[in-house]
Amino acid sequence: MQVKTIRFFMALVITSLLYIPFVIADEVSLTNVDTTQDTNIVNTKEIKVTNTKIVSAAELTKAAQHKTYVGVIPYYQMNKKTYILLGRETKDSRKVDAGVYTDFGARVKINDVTILQKASTVLTQDTMGKLKISAQDLKKSGKIIYKQVTPEHDVYYIFYKVSQQQFLKLKKFKVQHARLKASGVANTNLEKDQFVWFNFEDLLQHTPKEPETQKTFTVYTIDGKQMSANLRKYFILDCLQNPELQDLMKSL
Repeated sequence: MQVKTIRFFMALVITSLLYIPFVIADEVSLTNVDTTQDTNIVNTKEIKVTNTKIVSAAELTKAAQHKTYVGVIPYYQMNKKTYILLGRETKDSRKVDAGVYTDFGARVKINDVTILQKASTVLTQDTMGKLKISAQDLKKSGKIIYKQVTPEHDVYYIFYKVSQQQFLKLKKFKVQHARLKASGVANTNLEKDQFVWFNFEDLLQHTPKEPETQKTFTVYTIDGKQMSANLRKYFILDCLQNPELQDLMKSL
């Protein structure tokens, strides 16, 4: 009886020892598979599927279906050079972007007005009524670059050439006086406190390559003067660093 008992326990021990490696191997294998799958899931969320292109204005005659940003960049050409108009976010505000120069734009509400209508409205508001361009004119003459930041996040920048009359009107008006006058007008933004015509090529050459750590840099204006400027990070990433911008510039 004792011999049988001993043999039973010996067999049990041997079986356990033989089984353990397979259990460990299976656990390691499953752990590796799960870890790989988890990593892939995390990476899929982190990876930004970026798509850029020059688009037709007809694509902006619809309402936004998901997160969408549209910005307008007025430009003027003089002496074979191109200048773009940017506005400075009010310096005395508490916004993260206070004091930086950027386009005239905003997010578009989902299933609201068309993207072009939003662009027209924001441009008028941000320039305190000094530059009014209809959605129809933006569609007819605007040149647009597009960036798909993610499948659910679109960004459009509309370059619009202003006439000499529009340019002179913008150049003459006094910003602070306009802000005071516009403060009592409904639906007028007071988010910009200065407007500057920048030499476009010079701006591109001096724009920081790493906007995350950007610093103030010096750039020429339309008056031939140098001034210090700081640009909005997303304006750099989504517009100035858009691979399609060089081709668009050739068509301006």
